[in-house]
Amino acid sequence: MRFHSLPESKRYAEDESEYAVVLERYNTVLDELFAGEDVYVVTPVWATDAEVPPLQPDVGYWQSLLVEDDPDPGFRTYCHLFAVRRPWRSGCLDELLREIADNKVAGVLVTDTQMRRIHHPYDGGADVFLTTHGERDRTRDRHADWLSARPPRRPLPHRRHRVLGPPPLPLPFLLPVSHHVHSGRQGTGLWPVGHVKGVARSGRRA
Repeated sequence: MRFHSLPESKRYAEDESEYAVVLERYNTVLDELFAGEDVYVVTPVWATDAEVPPLQPDVGYWQSLLVEDDPDPGFRTYCHLFAVRRPWRSGCLDELLREIADNKVAGVLVTDTQMRRIHHPYDGGADVFLTTHGERDRTRDRHADWLSARPPRRPLPHRRHRVLGPPPLPLPFLLPVSHHVHSGRQGTGLWPVGHVKGVARSGRRA
């Protein structure tokens, strides 16, 4: 389900009053999804090197994806995913959300700790993934004025990709991927964000 950030599907805010609308819409839906809960904030780092880049000390490494494969290593593109767990509070991500709204940051996900509900903000709106059709419909109806007036596009056919390690979580909006490269731990199966480096299953720092 896709919500737009501004009236008439305007993509970018031009003044502070429009930024206020953008942040209010982001936070309204995020509050409905995650009020009183912890969330994971997943951030991608794009690189041409398979080596995982350093990030802030309190942000855990999750996994890396080979997005664009090429026989020449210089033309390969990797997406390194990092995650941090934090309590959700309305407004706590406003600085990041504003950068997303300005297209300075892309590919961020906000999820519950089980990755059952996912909020993917982008410049112009947000894609929201919920657990049931009923939950989706209720959320859609509450914010019907934020929906696109254009008919939805036909989904693209699924593309197979070769798995080099544990398969990635099924996040279709995040994974135009051909290969899965690294993971925070060895093994097989689906890997929740709770397994990121330095974070135990309980979410406490290991």
